Amino acid sequence: MLRLVRSRRALAAAIIVVFFAALFTAAWPRDDHRVAAATAITTTTTKPTTTTAQKPSHPFEAADAIVPEVQLYDAPGATTPTDSMPNPTVENVPLAFLVKAHGPPGWLQVQISRRPNETLAWIRATDVAVRGVDNRIVVQRDERELTVYKGMTDAVLLQVPVATGAPATPTP
Repeated sequence: MLRLVRSRRALAAAIIVVFFAALFTAAWPRDDHRVAAATAITTTTTKPTTTTAQKPSHPFEAADAIVPEVQLYDAPGATTPTDSMPNPTVENVPLAFLVKAHGPPGWLQVQISRRPNETLAWIRATDVAVRGVDNRIVVQRDERELTVYKGMTDAVLLQVPVATGAPATPTP
């Protein structure tokens, strides 16, 4: 029975991800038309930091995996990975990350889609293609509401009710 529940949850999550990926692709043209579904459900409200003096052209950055498996590290320059993530994911969705910071040359700090929520890791920049993301999605679990905002503004593009996980297993 537990296996059936897990597969239904995974199926429901995949359907939601595909829906929002299709919605963003059709409604908001981008410079790069590749939309990784994992990016579509980012729950961040903070702008990634950069170490360069240039101002990014988009308020957020996503990193799309271009290798079959992305190695995760505790610190930039580490020689031994602590874990890895397959590309595509077990739900057969292209692996994507929210870029939180640019570290030393060749390294990115990214938010990974694992518990605990908002877990960070370092990855090699050569394992991903970085692209700009204009909009942000905020999921308010207590209010059971998903809101899509235009960039860093308070302009609401979409607001819909959503189902969330149980208190012991909150939606990441």
